[in-house]
Amino acid sequence: PKGMYGFFRTHQGDEIDLIMQVGTKKIGFECKASPSPNLSERNYAAMELLWLDKLFVVVPYGDFYPIQKNKVAVTPLPGIAQIVAYSL
Repeated sequence: PKGMYGFFRTHQGDEIDLIMQVGTKKIGFECKASPSPNLSERNYAAMELLWLDKLFVVVPYGDFYPIQKNKVAVTPLPGIAQIVAYSL
């Protein structure tokens, strides 16, 4: 979709791999190699600094499941297109 795209990293290590903003919606994507990922405090700090509506943790395979209700969820890579279309 048309919008603004980028990444975010501070000197303190707060980071989000990909940020999409379309209209007023701002969604982050954090890519992990493990199918059972862990987010760091730095990821959560970046999420708060950016005022993200949602954060998706992208894994190579596996199932979609929430980590933090209505805010953070794990999704397998093949599901990204559907999530982007539904979320924006």
